Amino acid sequence: MSIFTQKAEQKLLEINTARNESMDALKSHREEFGSLRTKIHESMNKIKEYEQLKKQKEAEYKKISSSMNEGKVKLESELAQLKR
Repeated sequence: MSIFTQKAEQKLLEINTARNESMDALKSHREEFGSLRTKIHESMNKIKEYEQLKKQKEAEYKKISSSMNEGKVKLESELAQLKR
């Protein structure tokens, strides 16, 4: 085997090693991005759930507040009648 052939084989091995390392790094980055994408979707779903729950709680609060105001008006009216 000639020196030229040996050098060519050595360069080919170096190129293949570098390519394999690059592919491994790319695979790792893809997995990380996939994981991040999943976390983002989970966070977005949690935010949506929170917003829905918040709307429900606000509606409940408004209902309770309205009921309390109606009760207050009724009691004030009854008190006014009793004072007469």
